[in-house]
Amino acid sequence: MRNDTKKIKNELEIEKQLLPSNCEGREANLINNNSFSRGLYQWFFDGKKLPQKLKSGVKCTDGTLSHYLDLGNLEHADPQCGMPSFRRFRFRVKGKGKGEIRLLVRARRMYAGNALEFGVLESKKMVLEDEEKEFVFEEADLFSETVCHDRLSVEIKGTAVISDTSFLYLDNREVKIRFREESAVALQGDEVNVEILTNRKNHKFQLDLYSGQFALAGYNNKGFGPVLHDTVTSDEKGVAQYSFKVAQCVPDGMRLAVYDAKENAKQSFFATILPEKLYEEMKKTAGKVKKKGHLLFLGDSLTDYDRGRNYSSIISAFLGKKCTLRNAGVGGDTLEMIHKRLTGQNAYRSEMYKDLFKVKPDMIFLFCGGNDTKALYSTGYKTPIFPPEKQKGLLEEVLSILRKNAPEAKIVLTTIPASFLPWQKSLTEPQAKAGTQHSFFGLPEHTERYNKTLRDFAKKENIPVIELASAMAEHPDRMQLYVPDDGVHFSLKGHQFYAKILLEFLAEN
Repeated sequence: MRNDTKKIKNELEIEKQLLPSNCEGREANLINNNSFSRGLYQWFFDGKKLPQKLKSGVKCTDGTLSHYLDLGNLEHADPQCGMPSFRRFRFRVKGKGKGEIRLLVRARRMYAGNALEFGVLESKKMVLEDEEKEFVFEEADLFSETVCHDRLSVEIKGTAVISDTSFLYLDNREVKIRFREESAVALQGDEVNVEILTNRKNHKFQLDLYSGQFALAGYNNKGFGPVLHDTVTSDEKGVAQYSFKVAQCVPDGMRLAVYDAKENAKQSFFATILPEKLYEEMKKTAGKVKKKGHLLFLGDSLTDYDRGRNYSSIISAFLGKKCTLRNAGVGGDTLEMIHKRLTGQNAYRSEMYKDLFKVKPDMIFLFCGGNDTKALYSTGYKTPIFPPEKQKGLLEEVLSILRKNAPEAKIVLTTIPASFLPWQKSLTEPQAKAGTQHSFFGLPEHTERYNKTLRDFAKKENIPVIELASAMAEHPDRMQLYVPDDGVHFSLKGHQFYAKILLEFLAEN
């Protein structure tokens, strides 16, 4: 194992003065329910004395409390997911006690095409006090070969009670980087042309070209090897052009990262690789779609996550010249949260609905219910978090608001699939044995009841329904449509499967 802490710290001191202060990001709390209410779930303590679980925290003595996670994945809904190099972060801990703590962020860095080496960024030592206070470690990882941050640690000398902690990436929003087309679909060997739009004239930007869903190294456009580094310069209008070839050996897609390290600004473009048969089928179907105007997608994490390569991005890549598209999905959403956001109430990530109807949608796709139907351990998984009567009432209210704001829009509902139960059980069974509170997602009895409520409601209101649930249930290899982490969220193949169904629907309607 190689540790580049001193080298990286020196680089940070040199470059720190170049980083702007006008940064922002989305903070991800790393303790369930904003407390250690589930004990040390996902956290581990290395020390001689076992940690003591408290009502609103955990007490640790002389050791290291660590959270293991690909921190890039905290931003599922951001194309920068898993792209932490040249990004500033903030690691925040709330605690009290006697002694000192130090905060550490570990990075996996790539050498010779492998993301196997470690580097650690660490804060100065901070003194604990009797009164609880916040400790903040804000720094930037300026090492170009960082592919993920995979561990947060609180190093404790003395005794500390830790009650809260969070992590976020801070990005400079003044430097605008976007792309003419949101994303691309391609075959192996294709040439992909990218038009980069910025608000910086005659400005040089750095480029990194990766392969793989999470850019963990391996292939570039020349074949096997490390990440390809390049540069591009914008013209008088702030526009730049770049092309790359998809290598024959790339498995699922390529990511082009465009960034300015000195200004802490970054954006990614994805080219998703489809199997040739599926690509030709979807291209043919897309050719039958008539001009559709503006499409609006509302939903939960199945709509929100994996932006740049999820189902809405694939639709956009095929239909970019026939329609505009807005993906307003929010991970964790329920019908109740959608209702709150639509009615201007205080809700998580309310910014996702800002100016939602400024461009009047011609079609609105509502795909939600996975969180409404999750079952609580405390009820023996027998009762969903929202009973069917409330689900029905919320559907009626959400539809009424959508019709009021977009009276000309065609509203489309989608049935929700059950989870891939073996993988969901692998998560819930250890928690059930430990007696910790948790939820079970996608039990068939709850999703089927929800879908019946949805179908009955749609029939009454004359609303079309996309039968995704039955289509996924009948898939010959259903397992491949889900990520193995939980059996709930879609894999890239799952997104491609749903995108094909959506294209077929758009071609017929």
